[in-house]
Amino acid sequence: MSTINIALQKPKSEYSPITFIISDGRNNVYRISANISIKTKHFSKVNKCVTSANSDAVSINAFLKVRKALITKIFFDLKAKNIVPTAQLIKDAINELETPQIKPIEVIKPTIWNVWELFMNEKNTTENLYVKKYTTLKNHLIAFEDKQKIKLDLDTINASTFSQIEKFFFAKNYNVQTTAKYLSMVKSFLKWCVSSKKTTNDDYIHFAITSQADSLKVVITPAEIELIKATDLGTKTYLENVRELFVLSCLCGLRFSDYTRIAKEHLKYDNDNNPLLMIRQRKTQTFVEIPLTFESENLVKKLIDKEIHPISNQKMNKYLKELCQIAGINEIFEVQTTAGNKKTTTAYAKYDLVCSHTGRRTFATNLLSGGLSAIIVMKFTGHTDYKSFMKYVNIPKDVENDMVRTALNNIGKKTFMKIA
Repeated sequence: MSTINIALQKPKSEYSPITFIISDGRNNVYRISANISIKTKHFSKVNKCVTSANSDAVSINAFLKVRKALITKIFFDLKAKNIVPTAQLIKDAINELETPQIKPIEVIKPTIWNVWELFMNEKNTTENLYVKKYTTLKNHLIAFEDKQKIKLDLDTINASTFSQIEKFFFAKNYNVQTTAKYLSMVKSFLKWCVSSKKTTNDDYIHFAITSQADSLKVVITPAEIELIKATDLGTKTYLENVRELFVLSCLCGLRFSDYTRIAKEHLKYDNDNNPLLMIRQRKTQTFVEIPLTFESENLVKKLIDKEIHPISNQKMNKYLKELCQIAGINEIFEVQTTAGNKKTTTAYAKYDLVCSHTGRRTFATNLLSGGLSAIIVMKFTGHTDYKSFMKYVNIPKDVENDMVRTALNNIGKKTFMKIA
């Protein structure tokens, strides 16, 4: 029985030509090259086709289907004429019968959204938040295309394109910070496209993203933490769970997505039986090792034993504001926001500005205020960039001034001792 299959000529190499293998059922095998080479990992041995991991998969598979049909026809035509088929006879017949539609294919240039899909597949992340952010960004960019009556193209995106996209977000009243995050994500995508050789266009690097002016980042002082812990919640017992989760975040510095998934395997003890929290941060995939106090160790154990239970970030933020309001964390702050190009200044009570991330900032700020160096604190928070870290914390001015006075007094004492 005669068969015609599609296979790789060099299946063990990184790249291989695609070939048609013809068997006449009498131990005669003929090989006809398709004149196309691909990465071997992009070929499905089961389905005998190029997988979607190859950006030209649709075009190549269409060509292979047509070419296989032509080879089949030639093979059986030769047998019908009592001519013994050979690879050369089949190749010659292909050259004579081949129509323009089935000549070596003209590769169809993938759209930006074809490449976007490859980008998301390569990330291969199970983080729903990550996927959700990039899906939302894609929807915004498609809306931008519709409004501007243009199609984004990897080979033509430049600083001017970015400027138009930025104005598009501002027109939708997105603030500078949100717009900057979206544009940074677009840049990350384009950087991947260049490194993956999907395009050689790197003009996007010439666009400077408008940065948000330093925003107010409230932190909870040690005295306020004690106030929160001592507050009588009355009948609002549901806030007890929130209180303990928040205090834990102030004592360990983890993000909400990390401290709400603490498990038994994350609690460790050193050689002196001192408790440690050892966990890989979900957002950055960096590994942190955080010393625990007696209080934070007990909170971790309660979380492991489900005496404290995680809740959604949305509920955490809502209940946390309520908790801080009851505790009297009500200092007034002036907050400036920018929506598009419009700046607005509004007064807020401190409890309205507290969120689940405040605990992480509080942890870092209080350690710095206590005299630890930024380098040491960054080891616990997982930050690798000093500039970004210093924008992250918020040391009160009076504490900064006291730290400077103490340092200067110590320097003076050391100088005096040396002179003496």
